[in-house]
Amino acid sequence: YRSVSNAGVVESTHTREVKVDTISPSSTHTINGTFGSNGWYKSNATLILSATDTGSGVSKIEYSLDDGATWADYTGSILFVDDGVKQIKYRSVDVASNIGSQNIINLKIDRKAPEANIVFNEDTKQISFIGIDDSPTTVVTTSNSSLITDEAGHTLLINFTKFNTNNNKKAGIQITKLTYDGVVTNITK
Repeated sequence: YRSVSNAGVVESTHTREVKVDTISPSSTHTINGTFGSNGWYKSNATLILSATDTGSGVSKIEYSLDDGATWADYTGSILFVDDGVKQIKYRSVDVASNIGSQNIINLKIDRKAPEANIVFNEDTKQISFIGIDDSPTTVVTTSNSSLITDEAGHTLLINFTKFNTNNNKKAGIQITKLTYDGVVTNITK
């Protein structure tokens, strides 16, 4: 651009660069860990975020662990070690301050096999097994074993023998073998 006076004097030409960016950046994620079943990770999980922007370029990636109440700058992979379900929100911002779409991850971690409660019903004289875990469990019991499986794919296999004492007035079980995720645990008598 330049200006010209009424007398016809022309000033030097000036150049200005105008940058326009109306496109928001986009973000993606990757999770590294041992994947189980039904969306659960059976190990610690590492979250890796990345972003692209075809306009001014990515300025930063942000994430929130409190439903968007606060946002932290992403500076590198994030390690999650606690069992349970965590909701993670993330987004990216470009150099022109355009904010990309907010993404939501429900990260489910269950690193251990389920536990069991053994319950004796005094009225029916029946012994039953109840699965305990961070994720829902199923229990399949036969005459000499009980298999407890959690939603993440972990297993607890309890092998036992039943016995009666005092003229069948009392019943009990003796656990003969415990197997956690395929690994046998020694039972000391």
